[in-house]
Amino acid sequence: MLEQHGIVTGYEAVLDLRALGFKVTALVDIQLRSQSEDDMSAFEAAVTEHPQIVECMLVSGEQDYRLKVIARDLEDYEHVHRTALSRLPGVVRIASSFALRLVSSRHSVDAIFEAASLHPSA
Repeated sequence: MLEQHGIVTGYEAVLDLRALGFKVTALVDIQLRSQSEDDMSAFEAAVTEHPQIVECMLVSGEQDYRLKVIARDLEDYEHVHRTALSRLPGVVRIASSFALRLVSSRHSVDAIFEAASLHPSA
């Protein structure tokens, strides 16, 4: 029922990335040369072709997109940066930050139900 109404859009397993050898998580801010529909569409299509880019968000502020990239180590990230990120269409600026430690992580469904229990009238 929830699937038919588009509320549940899929299911996923939660994997331990470190156990799988992915020890680096990078948060990458991307600035495009323009925010034209063509530039944004080309960028968004290209991002989906790179499996180590696990999230891509259009954001407000100085940057246009924020990516979450996983890598085995810094050498692997450098390879992803050189062969994938820097070749994405329309990119004029890349700024990378590295997660030092995951402090908290919630799945959207958990956050929704927790918020609903705190504010039942919402």
